[in-house]
Amino acid sequence: MSAVVSTVRTDGTSERLSAREFARRAHCDERQIRRALARGVLVRGEDGLLDARQLASAWRKPSARESSTRGRTNDRHVAQANALAAALLRRELAAAGLRELELAQKAGKLIELEVVERLFFDAARGWRNAWLNWPARIAPLLAAELGLDPTPVLHLLTEHVHAHCESLGEPHAEQLRED
Repeated sequence: MSAVVSTVRTDGTSERLSAREFARRAHCDERQIRRALARGVLVRGEDGLLDARQLASAWRKPSARESSTRGRTNDRHVAQANALAAALLRRELAAAGLRELELAQKAGKLIELEVVERLFFDAARGWRNAWLNWPARIAPLLAAELGLDPTPVLHLLTEHVHAHCESLGEPHAEQLRED
């Protein structure tokens, strides 16, 4: 196999290639790439693309001529090297993902969970308080329109609003995290 130079971007991530482009750069047929993917020797990223650094790994299955001269011990070493290359690739991809998260956090694109929980709780408390104060504001107006005494209307509205708020329940952060 000819020497392969993979391009690494300035942000530390490697170039991502389609199976067709990977095959073109490896000077092989796209079927070989699909077979290597099926064997688990090559690994697609979450985006479905191949990491260009895999071009330099020993991902190709040896030809019949090569395998007859190598023997079983050498095949075992190739399999171990392929497994190691796949593990190293997974480690690098995980590290790249962590770097992306760190950059997004520094850029202000991520919000901490505690902040979101506090904002959600404060908003829900505001909505609940608005509903609980609503009967006191609307009961006199409603009673005047209906020609009724405002006190029973206030008690009835308050009872129904409290029942409605009880039926909604209280959100708990643990329930939100499980989804």
